[in-house]
Parts: sequence; C-alpha cells; structure tokens
Amino acid sequence: FTFQTLTAADGSFTFPAVYEGAYTADIGAWGWQGACPPDLVVNGAAIPNWVVELEVGYADDFALDLGWQVSATAPRGVWERGGPAGTMYQGEVANPYADVPGDCRDKAYITGNSGGSASSADVDEGGTLLTSPVFDATGLEDAHIRYSYWFFNAGGSSTPDDALRISLTDGVDTVLIQEVPAPFSASEWRFSNIRIADHIQPTTAMRLLVYTEDLEPNGHLLEAGFDQFAVVPNATTQVAEGHQEETLHIWPVPATGTC
Repeated sequence: FTFQTLTAADGSFTFPAVYEGAYTADIGAWGWQGACPPDLVVNGAAIPNWVVELEVGYADDFALDLGWQVSATAPRGVWERGGPAGTMYQGEVANPYADVPGDCRDKAYITGNSGGSASSADVDEGGTLLTSPVFDATGLEDAHIRYSYWFFNAGGSSTPDDALRISLTDGVDTVLIQEVPAPFSASEWRFSNIRIADHIQPTTAMRLLVYTEDLEPNGHLLEAGFDQFAVVPNATTQVAEGHQEETLHIWPVPATGTC
C-alpha cells in the first residue's frame, strides 16, 4: 500500500487511516535535503505523532518527484525517473542495473529505462533534455554543483560520436560546465564536482540542464543516467577508501598545450 501527503506551510501533516504494518517513508521538498528514516511501524488506525527535521539545501536523489522537467526530439530513449532496468551490449553494461549506492531508495533519471536488449530503448534519432527546478546559488560560500552521471556510447556503423552535455543557466545565459564525449563512454557511475563561478556568476534563478543526443545518420547505442544532484558550499570532497585511480585520457589527438 502507498499513502501520500503534503505538509501545510508550517510543516505539519496528517495521513488518512492506514493499514497496520511497517512502511518505508520518503520525505522531501525542493530546497531541502531529503530524508528516508527507518521503517515506520503503524500499530493502529493512524500514524502516531512523528517529527522529521530536514536540513536546508538543494539536493535530489530522485526518491520523490520534485519537479524536474523532461523534453525530447528523440522518439525513444527519453529521460525517465525510476529504478534502473539494466541492459548489456557485448559483455558491457549499457543501461545501469542500479542507481548510485548510498542514497534514498533505488531511483535515478535514466534514458529509455525499459530493460530488454541494449538497442530496444536507447536514445535514437534525436536528443532528450532533463531540466532542474530553479535554485538559488547565491547564499553559499563558493557554491558547487555535485552529481553522478552515466554515459554509454557504442555500436553503430561507424565510430561512436555522441556526447553527454551538462550546462547551467541563469535564465538569460547558458554555459556548458561538462561535456562527456564518446571516447569517455564507460559502464559505470561517475562523480562530478563543478565550481559554479568557474563558468557563470551564481544567481538566484539557476537551472541545471542535462542533454544527450544521438547524432544521425550513423546511429549508435546511447544510454545516459543522472543521480545524486546537490548544490553545496566549497570544494571539499572525500575519496572513499579503496577508490581506484582514473586513467588519464588526452583528447583530442593530436593535442596541443601544456598542463
């Protein structure tokens, strides 16, 4: 059984009578850190008094629908929110089988999330765009955007040439903050931590745009995923114990310049 409720302006909420049992609970609102507390046990006809405190901050692990928008020119492979339905291509994972571990529940935004064969619902003959709700990045010291992404590009009648592009807009200007081209395709979730001021001045009316497109006429297998979005202060990160170092890639080839 599933029950839903919305809080009043003061945060109070009520449920109708619910069946006895143990329930999972997902709690969230745009502009607040979500929560998924331990199972709630209901022993009577109504949920007892219950207080859950949310921390202020923009974050979304997609356990709930907090208002992201999806548009597309592609007839299939459009962004959708749900538990990933994995697919395989020549021994590699094309569409992920699970979302990023450690967040609430098992949902993420995935392109063409129907399972089956790798070619049954990948992005084809166009593109698909995922757009965040508006957020205010001015109240944080040295604001950063954090997220995890999936990008897989293979197959086709020529060398794969698609990309995943992630941008920020302030409502007037739009800037690219990360591009993942075909040579960086991989069967894994990857983490990004992007300093907003390196690309655009933080404002009170920002949105994140996540776009991928199957370039024609040489269509390739194209799958993308997006999870664990957050807007946070400063660049402090921790690397999990046992983390494997990434291989350094140079692109384009030949390349010029120094580092």
